[in-house]
Amino acid sequence: MRLGEYSRAPPFAGGEAGHDSRTPGTEGRPERDEAPGLAREAASLHALGFAKPLIALMAAKARSRGTSLEQELLHHPGMEEHAYYGAMARFLRVPFLERIDSSLVIDSEHLDTQLRRPTMVRLQHPRDVPQMAVVPTALKLKDLAEALENRPALREGLVVTTPGAMRRAVWDAGALRRVRQTIGELFQ
Repeated sequence: MRLGEYSRAPPFAGGEAGHDSRTPGTEGRPERDEAPGLAREAASLHALGFAKPLIALMAAKARSRGTSLEQELLHHPGMEEHAYYGAMARFLRVPFLERIDSSLVIDSEHLDTQLRRPTMVRLQHPRDVPQMAVVPTALKLKDLAEALENRPALREGLVVTTPGAMRRAVWDAGALRRVRQTIGELFQ
């Protein structure tokens, strides 16, 4: 590297030498994650009954850490996962399952994707109609509420649960398959 080989960089923001978080050509534009994402999450959390000062505090943390407002809220001291998702279930007017019986979860090859990012799993009751257990997000809560309002029949087979409950049920449902797969790989 020779002197003058690179163009002159603008002064660094925030006083951190060598670390300019701006992307070239974005000066004067608002940060992309704030407008749609955080605003939608904030509106959802406000509709769930969270106070505006708490939402503002969580939004500031989310901006500084590069996370979502919902992630910050769920890691806030005193926030319990079942209380948060229970509030979502009440808002959507669907049942809430704090625990999922793993015997209702049909194991499949692709079930383990729900361990990393739990979103939905089908619950197969032996003598009743199947249900879909979902983990809604604040970002998509308004869309889900509108879909349920437009198609009320969707409520019949829908339940809300927590990510932790879904992970436990999925882990237990797929335990025997994972053991067999591991043993098979050891022999190979």
